[in-house]
Amino acid sequence: MTGKDAVLAGKTGSGAHARSDPNAPLSLGVIVSYALPSVGFGATGLLFIMYLMKFSTDVLLIAPAFMGSQIAVSRLWDAGSDPLAGYLSDRTRARAGRRRSGMMGASLPGGVGIWMLWSPPSALSDLGVIVWMAAALFLYETASTAFFIPYGALGVELRQRHH
Repeated sequence: MTGKDAVLAGKTGSGAHARSDPNAPLSLGVIVSYALPSVGFGATGLLFIMYLMKFSTDVLLIAPAFMGSQIAVSRLWDAGSDPLAGYLSDRTRARAGRRRSGMMGASLPGGVGIWMLWSPPSALSDLGVIVWMAAALFLYETASTAFFIPYGALGVELRQRHH
């Protein structure tokens, strides 16, 4: 564990002596600090799962086969990019910490991807809307991966003894 990851876990600074017991439970502050970042991605993910296909077909008038194909390709991209994100997260050396830097770096692209999914310009042609949504899905899936892979790894690193 490095830098600010250790601070988030409460293992450095003024509370270092309180964390000397590897069996001590995590403080409520550490648990809340760890849980909060997933709320935003969780809420957008819920919208994505429940409403994106209906929005795309009924409001944007994209043929269901096109939209379904775009979602499938974006999920395949996600499956392929997950190991790469893990590899990069494990080897990152950053002042913010190897896990937190990836999570923070994903926030802006994630926000842009979500905005793009739900706000395509009305002036786009039919093909333009399809291309826009494909780019938005690619950006959203990439940002989600860049957030959730280091986030999951950080959860294991919050304690010295993760068993």
